[in-house]
Amino acid sequence: MDETRNITVKIAGRDYCLKVKNADEEELYRLAADSVNRKIDLYRKKFVGRQETDILSFVAFNVCLANIRSVREYERLGKEAEEMHRQIESYLEDIGND
Repeated sequence: MDETRNITVKIAGRDYCLKVKNADEEELYRLAADSVNRKIDLYRKKFVGRQETDILSFVAFNVCLANIRSVREYERLGKEAEEMHRQIESYLEDIGND
């Protein structure tokens, strides 16, 4: 049985207490925090001297851009799968009519 529990993740040097429903969700939260921290480190090195808000804005933009690309690719693959399904159904119909 899943039970909500509190975890702490560190993002940009600050601790955040979050509630998770299960171990799988905890893993996702920790992976996300690690990913954000890696991006923050990357942008800090790339844009030395920039304010922290600029760095966090770049990270947020980068993450959103990746998400939009993923959604578009998912939609494209879904349409491609639907078309393949239609082709297979048509092929099977043709075989059945022979």
